[in-house]
Amino acid sequence: MRPRCLVLDEATSMLDPEGQREVLGTALRLSRQEGLALVLITHWMEEAAQADRVLVLAEGRIVLQGSPAEIFSRGSTLARLHLEPPEAATLALELAAAGLAVPPGVITIDQLVEILAPPP
Repeated sequence: MRPRCLVLDEATSMLDPEGQREVLGTALRLSRQEGLALVLITHWMEEAAQADRVLVLAEGRIVLQGSPAEIFSRGSTLARLHLEPPEAATLALELAAAGLAVPPGVITIDQLVEILAPPP
């Protein structure tokens, strides 16, 4: 059918972690390979962290929008909205607050490892 847009509403919410990775991986691959727009409605922040753009809704209105790095760097705003950033983003903020050289906008474990791993 070759749609131009794929909308997934909580497509992974009832799946185990492996199933979540498979569904999201397939959707992201299709998006890249076929050039289709992917709209992912999720409450899993780790999924949202993989997006190009994130919209946060509260009471039917957009209250935040931007890149995942922009959104997940706003810990106090997210807390007020009862949302938790991905664990890697929280850890990155805590490490930066403790004095480590972790720049703002780190939201994935891969980014954190790249920054903290000693060069070969």
